[in-house]
Amino acid sequence: MKKVGFIGLGQLGKAMALNLIGSFDLMVYDLRDEPCRELAAAGARVAASPGEIARHAEIIEIAVVDDDQLEQVTIGEHGLIEAAMPASIIAVHSTVRPRTIIKIAERAERKGVKVIDAPVSGGDIGARERRLCYMVGGDRQVFDRCRKLFAASGGANVFYLGELGMGLKAKLCHQIISSVNRLSAHEGMSLARRAGLTTEDFKSVVHAGTAWSKAVDFWSEKELPAHHAEMLFKDLRLAIEMANEMDVALPFSALAQQWMQTAKAPR
Repeated sequence: MKKVGFIGLGQLGKAMALNLIGSFDLMVYDLRDEPCRELAAAGARVAASPGEIARHAEIIEIAVVDDDQLEQVTIGEHGLIEAAMPASIIAVHSTVRPRTIIKIAERAERKGVKVIDAPVSGGDIGARERRLCYMVGGDRQVFDRCRKLFAASGGANVFYLGELGMGLKAKLCHQIISSVNRLSAHEGMSLARRAGLTTEDFKSVVHAGTAWSKAVDFWSEKELPAHHAEMLFKDLRLAIEMANEMDVALPFSALAQQWMQTAKAPR
C-alpha cells in the first residue's frame, strides 16, 4: 500500500484526507488536535511533526492556508525537505504565489525531491462528494505518479496544465471568475427581490437564460462564511498582484475583493 502523508487538516484538507483512508497508508499532521483525533479515529496515523511525515511518505499532500505556512512546513526549520526521502513528491494544494512554489521546488531539487502545484476548486463539499477540480503544474511524470492519489482524495477532474506554477496561475484566474460571478449574482438577485420578484421565480428565469451560473444557486441569498470570504479575499489579492506584475488591469476583481470584506458573516 502506497505511503502517503497529508499536512493541513482544515475543512478542505480534512475531507480530502478522509477520502484516502483504506486505500493508502496515511499519516497526517496539523497543529490542531481535534482534526488529528478525527483522522486517527478513522484509521490514519498522526505525525508529531512535518519531518515525521517526510520520513514516512512517498507522496505528501499539503493544504495549508498561505505562503508563510507553506514555507514553514516545507523549507522551514524541521520542515519536510530537511527530512524528505529522495524521489519523494510534495503536492501543494494551497493557493499561493506561483513564485513561492518555484522557490520551494528549487530547494527540494537539491535533495532529489519533486514538487508539483495542484490547487483545487470545489471546497470541502466537493471533496466529500469527490468532485473537486485539480489544476496541476510541474513535471509530467511526477503528475502521472500522483493522478490516482488525486482521484482518490477528490475526484476524477484532474487537469495537467504544464510547467511548475501553471496550476496556481489557473487557480488565481479561476478565482477571479468565481468571485466576480458571486458579486454579480448577489447584486442581481438582491435587486430582483427588492423589485418584488420572488427569489424562486427569478432563479427559474436566470436558469433558463444566459445569466445562469453556480453562483446564482449558492451565493445570491446567503452571507459568505467568514473563513470563506477571507480565503477569497486572499486569493484575489494574489491574483491582482500577479496581474500587476504582468501590467494587466483587473478592475472587477478589485471590486469583488472589496465586496468580500462586507459580505462575510460574523464569526
